Amino acid sequence: MIRIITRSTVNHAAIYIGGGQIVEGYAPGARMRPLSEWPNAICSTIKLTGTERLAICRYAQAAIGTPYNYLDIAAQAFVRVFHRNVPRFVLNRLGRPDRLQCAQLVDLAYAAAGVTLFPDGRPFGLVAPADLLDLIAKPAQ
Repeated sequence: MIRIITRSTVNHAAIYIGGGQIVEGYAPGARMRPLSEWPNAICSTIKLTGTERLAICRYAQAAIGTPYNYLDIAAQAFVRVFHRNVPRFVLNRLGRPDRLQCAQLVDLAYAAAGVTLFPDGRPFGLVAPADLLDLIAKPAQ
């Protein structure tokens, strides 16, 4: 469903926390899994300080168990079709940290570390795995 909505070749995102482990948004809740379960994973080359990396990993670990909600995917599709001409409650829903799809978890973990991944004015939480891939596929500035 994510690939169809975002017209992408990717449908998942996770945070590498070290020790061969990732944290991923997953139903019924975010979980820690071995990176080896994703042999074709594409890793980010975003430059981070040690402090930022640690904060991202800590946030990801603290998010374990946070519910995944498929309605957020539908809300994202709604916003992508109608742009910002959607009811405020839809945008508010996307920004809630108490339920996260995988790319939202990544975006929120970076934000918690003070790293803004998308300074384009999009509503918080309006992020899909394809957006993250686009971000890391850009040439370094």
